[in-house]
Amino acid sequence: MSPSPPAGAPSSTPTATHGSSGWGEAPLGLELRRVGRGKRLTFGQTGEKELTAWMAEHARVCWIQHDEPWTGESELIALLDLPLNLDQNRHHAFHPYLSGLRASARTRARNLPISA
Repeated sequence: MSPSPPAGAPSSTPTATHGSSGWGEAPLGLELRRVGRGKRLTFGQTGEKELTAWMAEHARVCWIQHDEPWTGESELIALLDLPLNLDQNRHHAFHPYLSGLRASARTRARNLPISA
């Protein structure tokens, strides 16, 4: 059974883009798979294009010039609501849910046959 997203989880996340029972089979219909020798995980050419299109519509990027960007990044992650950023973001309510979904997706993908 997949965990329920926490209250306040972002409604526009690609809820099912990273594996089964969560990020993997709805609404984008993507499935994480092993490719090549089986160590690399990907959504395949079609899935990667679909995810890129979703990101173009929903993701936002901004930047500022900073002499030590790693210091500014930590401060921004602590201050802003960035639910899809797992790095340095353990304080966010969505972090354990998303981390669990990603782990489940990787486990599922590793148990599937290697895709061409």
